[in-house]
Amino acid sequence: MKSSVLFLLGLFLAFQSCKSDINTDRLGTAGTSVTTPASGNAKQKPITKLDTTNPDQLYMEASKYFQSKQYGLAEHYLDMAMRHKPNEPDFIMAKADLYMEQNKSRQALDILEQGVKAVPRDTFLRLKQMQFLIITRQYSTAIQKSSELLAMDPQNPEAFFLRGLIFKETGNDSLAVINFQRAVDINPELSDAYINLGDLYAKKGDPLALKYYQNALAFNKDNPIAKHSIAYYYQNHNKLEEAIKLYEDIERVTPGYPDAYLNLGIIYYTQEKIPEAYEQFSKLLELDDQVAEGYFYRALAAEQLGMPQKALFDMKEAVSIDPQYEEAKKELDRMVHLKE
Repeated sequence: MKSSVLFLLGLFLAFQSCKSDINTDRLGTAGTSVTTPASGNAKQKPITKLDTTNPDQLYMEASKYFQSKQYGLAEHYLDMAMRHKPNEPDFIMAKADLYMEQNKSRQALDILEQGVKAVPRDTFLRLKQMQFLIITRQYSTAIQKSSELLAMDPQNPEAFFLRGLIFKETGNDSLAVINFQRAVDINPELSDAYINLGDLYAKKGDPLALKYYQNALAFNKDNPIAKHSIAYYYQNHNKLEEAIKLYEDIERVTPGYPDAYLNLGIIYYTQEKIPEAYEQFSKLLELDDQVAEGYFYRALAAEQLGMPQKALFDMKEAVSIDPQYEEAKKELDRMVHLKE
């Protein structure tokens, strides 16, 4: 399975770094924007006694509680910080992250809109707002906001990247290509833009896709998304040994990347290496026990390994996680009938 566009956007958000670290490395490699309670990677000296008049210390305290998922306390200290600096973009974006983490998307977007009105020239607030609009699939509003940002900053590569995501998600591939290409023209190190360009060219069977994936990897040799994209391309073009080597490399260098286990398991399954396939699917489910495809394929492998009860259990799990998984429902019916 191929990572989704929104998964890439999730990485875009996850790799945010503080404003003092801003550079032109981008998406999935170095990032932009600001440290929020979600990132928790700001350098700081140990605080022996909290100064409740110091907004930066309060902000760091909020970060600590955010990381331990104590969201009430995180919000408490963040609110205290914002009483001192209500229009500080870092704090506004942190509050939006806090809301979004609790599935309060409306409040997250509201506070970002307030922030944009209070600090209209802050590029990072506007980018965060676009990101959250995309996550909540408010694409027309996101396009409008991107136009406003580009009117202010016509050479902003992140804005073009996010516009590319919007057009890709809404099925306008030609405009998506134009915007992703514009992003890398401005900043040639935008790895995720290359990956999305590769996806769009792969979709129409153009071998130029591989070149775009390789461009993404050239700027970060350990980028698991770029490696996975190349491996998946090889897998779909029956270059299975090349794909296997890359999936194994991902597992060795970045062992927490689940798609590598899934796809390597599928290759092993098609090669009738059933014990090896079963092991890969099990590793995947250890990382993420909500992947319906992992249970589906492990069920098939378990059945071939002479474990019908295990197979039935896993197939039930696949359908439970994704009730619209038609192939899993058919296999589950078949297994139930076999048992009768």
